[in-house]
Amino acid sequence: MKQKEQNETSLTERLYEDAPMCETFTARVVACVARGTHYGTVLDRTAFFPEGGGQDGDSGLLNGIAVYDTVEENGTILHVTAQPFQPGEAVEGHVDFGKRFPRMQCHTAEHIVSGLFHARYGCNNVGFHLSDREVTLDVDKPLEDEEIAAVEQEANRVIWQNLPVRILYPEPEALEKLDYRSKLELVGRVRLVEIPGYDLCACCAPHVERTGAIGQVKLISSMHYKGGMRLWLLAGARALSDYSDRVEQGRRISQILSVPQEKIAAGVLRLNEEAGELRRRLAAQFRKINAMRKERLTPAEGNILIFETDMEGAEIRDLVQYGMSLCGGLCGLFVERAEGFSYCIGSMTHDLRPLAGQLNAALSGKGGGSATMIQGSVRADRAAVRAFWNGLS
Repeated sequence: MKQKEQNETSLTERLYEDAPMCETFTARVVACVARGTHYGTVLDRTAFFPEGGGQDGDSGLLNGIAVYDTVEENGTILHVTAQPFQPGEAVEGHVDFGKRFPRMQCHTAEHIVSGLFHARYGCNNVGFHLSDREVTLDVDKPLEDEEIAAVEQEANRVIWQNLPVRILYPEPEALEKLDYRSKLELVGRVRLVEIPGYDLCACCAPHVERTGAIGQVKLISSMHYKGGMRLWLLAGARALSDYSDRVEQGRRISQILSVPQEKIAAGVLRLNEEAGELRRRLAAQFRKINAMRKERLTPAEGNILIFETDMEGAEIRDLVQYGMSLCGGLCGLFVERAEGFSYCIGSMTHDLRPLAGQLNAALSGKGGGSATMIQGSVRADRAAVRAFWNGLS
């Protein structure tokens, strides 16, 4: 197992470790270094959490100047800004809690969910990523849908109990006796996050102070991944926003289908059955029309050129294949589009791959295919297509 040495001495007091709800603070600049077109400012104390533990770094303001990101490099926390600060300068920091608090909700919910998967099914958390777009959790064993649902239900019961979320810094002797989750073997000062009775995990990130502040957790999707599972998680404000979006989508679909929201699935099923029947009837009509098109074709020793409108994939290839059987050269079908034509050319006697390049160059086209059939589109009028075709040997 890899080892990771926990930070015991730092230029910066990490306020977020023991005061996760600290949104505004004062500090002094220790150093400021150039980072490409930006600057990395080191403070003597900060409530900004740097990227780590699968979670993105905080953003916010320092003396009104935007902090785009917070990162940790070699144990030093850098606040990334577009403007420099002077060493010794006093600053007031404001963490963007509009981003930070939903992350805390999701991260604490992940601890509960991971702890339950570990306790119930012996799953280990082997991957975690928390951004403002999604939260993913990777476990090392495959799971059934029923097992995932059971953990989700239990996780919400843990949230409703409003349990304290405790931060512990055990002495080495005490740490050796504790059964805690960690992806790495840790050395030095170890920070544990405890949800009594449900999880004990080494973690550097800020969390909510009681589980009730999470609100709710929802496992919205899952897939088999690297011998285990990848799960997508929403919690707190993000879960509420997702639920609101789904309710609005349901409302709109209900209006479109003219059915109550509780009967949307039945309405969609009915619509799908009707669409299937229409597709079958339409396909039958297209087959009849294609049969009539075939009847109009006459055998030829050389090439056959066909112009048509309102044709699509399968019927285009079907007509070209029939034309190939009638001619001793090429059968070309050009279907009129808004700008030019789509084409399909087939032959039982010629290798068509060189022709694709010639056609595309001459008629501003694109496409290709196999030796026996090429397909694509051209930006040309009918006269230009016919002139090119007549020039073929």
